[in-house]
Amino acid sequence: MHRALRRLLHHLRRPTTTPGRRYSYHRLLYLAAPLLLGTVLLLSAAGIHALMSLTVTRRRKEVGIRTALGARPGRLLASIFSRAAWQVGLGG
Repeated sequence: MHRALRRLLHHLRRPTTTPGRRYSYHRLLYLAAPLLLGTVLLLSAAGIHALMSLTVTRRRKEVGIRTALGARPGRLLASIFSRAAWQVGLGG
C-alpha cells in the first residue's frame, strides 16, 4: 500500500505527464477501433457466407425436385430468399 501511495503522490506532483498519456491512449483507441470493427465485419461476413453456402448445398435437391414438378421460378426464388433472410435475421 505504501508503494501505491507513493506512486499516486508522484503522479499528483507531476501533472504534465498525465495528459500526454491520456492523449496517447485516445490516439491508440482511435487507431485500434477501426481495425477491430473491420475484423468483426469480416468475420461476420464469413459466417453469413458459410451459412448461405450450407443452406444452398442442403436445398439443392429440393429445388431440383420442385423444378421438375413444375414450380414457377418466381415462387422458387421467393421460397429460397425468404428462408435465407429468416436464417440470417436469426443468426443461424
